[in-house]
Amino acid sequence: MAGDQRLKLHIKNNRSGEDVFRMTPERVAEALARAPDIAGRVDTFIDWDFDNFEESIATADGLIT
Repeated sequence: MAGDQRLKLHIKNNRSGEDVFRMTPERVAEALARAPDIAGRVDTFIDWDFDNFEESIATADGLIT
């Protein structure tokens, strides 16, 4: 990532999936805290199943499932 460019990540969770695989706001914050050099340049959107998928993925730079 160059300069002040922001990275938009769509995080997709499954309601029927196991808790250990769910990416919650707390877990995302903990992960970003371990990467302070990029944490301030990452925007995340946490979604469940396909509730907001089409809308969010249209502008996302990456997808985490």
